[in-house]
Amino acid sequence: MPNVLIVEDNRSLASMARAIIEDIPGFQACVAASGAEAKQLIRDTKTPFTAALVDLNLPDAPNGEVVPVVQSFDIPVVVLTGFFGDELRNRMIELGVVDYVLKKNISAYDYASRLVERIHRNRSTQVLVVDDSPSTAAMLKRHLEIQCLNVLVCHNGQEALDCIREQPNIRLVLTDYNMPVMDGFDFIQQVRAKYAKDQLAIIGLSSSSDARLSAHFLKSGANDFLRHPFCHEEFLCRIMQNVELLENVEAIRKAANTDYLTGLPNRRHFFYSVNLVYKSLPSVH
Repeated sequence: MPNVLIVEDNRSLASMARAIIEDIPGFQACVAASGAEAKQLIRDTKTPFTAALVDLNLPDAPNGEVVPVVQSFDIPVVVLTGFFGDELRNRMIELGVVDYVLKKNISAYDYASRLVERIHRNRSTQVLVVDDSPSTAAMLKRHLEIQCLNVLVCHNGQEALDCIREQPNIRLVLTDYNMPVMDGFDFIQQVRAKYAKDQLAIIGLSSSSDARLSAHFLKSGANDFLRHPFCHEEFLCRIMQNVELLENVEAIRKAANTDYLTGLPNRRHFFYSVNLVYKSLPSVH
């Protein structure tokens, strides 16, 4: 059962956050009212915490000192704060928090609960980064791992194609355009010959100022495009959006291909499976 730590000294806000988290099927939450209490709770709780919702202004930690403490136990942190500024934002990003949420109203807690659920699901989600620049690939890998995604890295399109064949559970690919051996456009077109957009999501990446690149990526079969350097928040939202879209399509497909009463595959599922097998067969000339 996923366990979430809530660090909040305001009792009413803590109770609301707990209720929203425990409204997620299968989730439970524990509340700490101070940094010291949070540290003790982490040590005493046998079930590891999936994530933590952390207030920055606590009686014994008024300037966010609790964030690195919670992170030291390998717990992803979503920051909840009543104050927002560039200095605070930059400090939180440097610390590697998943995201920070401004506590304006209940929608902030709804968004935070979505993040917590996303973090939990991401632990079983595989992502492939394709970029010939080691520094860029390392930066992307770090940003993705902050979201608790399982990340693989390849340095050209051909290497990435081989990786996808060997790792069929990859759900999302982030690919650069300008690479040796096989560029990003050729790579995407070859992937799309086997995987539709609702089976494997692809986000094109480029640091080029050429405005035509985004259209070229999308026409080649990418689901989305992101120009870098990008802001932390946009990167998070694009990743969430594309992974959640795949999950929603999968849920709809499962409902359409399963008998409601017995849970067994139906006639539609049979024809869908045959079509997938046909597509996987080598072409005959």
